[in-house]
Amino acid sequence: MMTSPVKGKLRSTYVFNFKKNCLFCDKKCSIENELKKSKERHDIIYNVCTLHFKQSVEDMAKMRNDEWGKTVLKRLDSVICLVAEEAIYHKSCERKFCKNISSQEKKKRGRPQDEDALKAFSDVCEYIEVGNECQFTLQFLYEKMNGTCDEKTFRNKLIEKYGEDLIITTTHGKKAIVSFKDTSFKILTEAWYT
Repeated sequence: MMTSPVKGKLRSTYVFNFKKNCLFCDKKCSIENELKKSKERHDIIYNVCTLHFKQSVEDMAKMRNDEWGKTVLKRLDSVICLVAEEAIYHKSCERKFCKNISSQEKKKRGRPQDEDALKAFSDVCEYIEVGNECQFTLQFLYEKMNGTCDEKTFRNKLIEKYGEDLIITTTHGKKAIVSFKDTSFKILTEAWYT
């Protein structure tokens, strides 16, 4: 008895109902179901109406690199055009899907850090914290930055790091003075009680 060889399938047998189920969560999407929910729990349902939406979701799924992303990619691979398929999705699902990208990707966004400026600022902070001084001129501290940033940025970084513990006093015609509340208080207390 001879058996015939098993033939490979050219297309996937995976079928997803884009017209009725959310592209992201695979739950039924219907306005009737949403109207049954309380007003606070209503979810907005959108139709895919742009051709580049599929590519955007694919990119985000690849960026996520998790099970949910792989599941969505599998759905997208089964269709050529989401607009033609009349695909729908919950707005909250899209938001969750796009929001939860890996922490590694979050680090890549924004302006890259200047390592020289970070090192110089760290050195200035160490100089301030280790020394017994309680007052410095802003110009003196800024010169220790070796020109890695402008004076306004340096001043803002000091304020960001030390917050309300830092006092910058500016008098017309004189250099700005940087002092620290705790250090000044400690010196005055020691001088008074000793």
